[in-house]
Amino acid sequence: MSILAGFPFLIRNAPTASGPFPSTYSRDTDYTGIFGSLQWQATDKLRLAVEGRYNEDDLNYFTSGWTRLQVAVTQLVPACPAAPMGASSCGITANNKETKFTPRVSVDYKLREGLMTYATYAKGYKPGGFNVNEVTDLSTQGYLSENVTTYEIGMKSDWLNNRLLFNAAAFINDYSDQQVGIQRLDPSGQTLSAIANAGEVEIKGIELETSWRATEGLTVSGSYAWTDAQYKEFIIGSLATALQRVEAGMPRATSPVARCRRPEHALNASLRYNSMLANGTTGWFAEANGSYRSSRYMDEANLSTLPAYSLFDLRAGLTGDWWSVTAYVNNVFDDDKIKNAQRFVDVGRPEGGFAPGRAYLAYLPLPRVFGARAEFRF
Repeated sequence: MSILAGFPFLIRNAPTASGPFPSTYSRDTDYTGIFGSLQWQATDKLRLAVEGRYNEDDLNYFTSGWTRLQVAVTQLVPACPAAPMGASSCGITANNKETKFTPRVSVDYKLREGLMTYATYAKGYKPGGFNVNEVTDLSTQGYLSENVTTYEIGMKSDWLNNRLLFNAAAFINDYSDQQVGIQRLDPSGQTLSAIANAGEVEIKGIELETSWRATEGLTVSGSYAWTDAQYKEFIIGSLATALQRVEAGMPRATSPVARCRRPEHALNASLRYNSMLANGTTGWFAEANGSYRSSRYMDEANLSTLPAYSLFDLRAGLTGDWWSVTAYVNNVFDDDKIKNAQRFVDVGRPEGGFAPGRAYLAYLPLPRVFGARAEFRF
């Protein structure tokens, strides 16, 4: 029952007696793939690899053919065939069949034992489809397949007699028609979740990884990633609202480029010490792990952000040949910043008339957690 039931909103104030009107959405997928690869050891130091995948995706969609708005607001009774100006329960279908060939080429060169450089080029693909939520015509609800071209160069190395590992990589991912979640207006003015194609998206970055065995028992590890993810073109139609136009590549003056929802900086670090007890058969260890994520936008409009946060965890334990006991403390400093949230339609908060407003669903983070874990192997 709705708080807006009855006059003048004409929303039902009780379930209908004529039938439950189940709303059904389905997608059946038939996938066929063929994969092949070829490697050529050109010299002792140079290796070339070529791979390819052929995909065929056959997707069949079904939806009931009536909307909750028709039943709840205008109080139509779905029928098949539908009465004139009525709601149909016959169901509607759509099919999307696509084929794609995606190659991958890589070359690596060994400068010395324990030092290798490499470069890769690859293409990726995700099939298109249809938005089926609250629609009576699927022919206008299609979205295109997503395509990406990736480039990466890097090195993998070890130093100091294998005591120091260091890897580095730089990459660029160029997307066309990337599939992203948006809020769309249906013909009645309702705001609904849907998938649209962002015309061009560029994600570039650098990743560094290292591990240093400082002593026989002490290991220091860390990694860092810098990611610059931007929407270069994002157009979702001429009927977009002002906020949707912001999402479509016309952000605020303070945000000259629409950013994807990713942290620009990510850092991980760990310190671990292993040793043996005096009996010579039981090992012990102590470990500290820390991580950092910079702030990130929650939507394409760059209007809301999730804060930067840091986490710190501790572990210590004993190990035997067939058993282990570990005590741990996660989130040692009890960081309570929101780390995950998503945008959704708030039907209880009308904006601009009868259309429901936008809101964010934030997930509370885990507090400081103490615990112990025992493991036995048979």
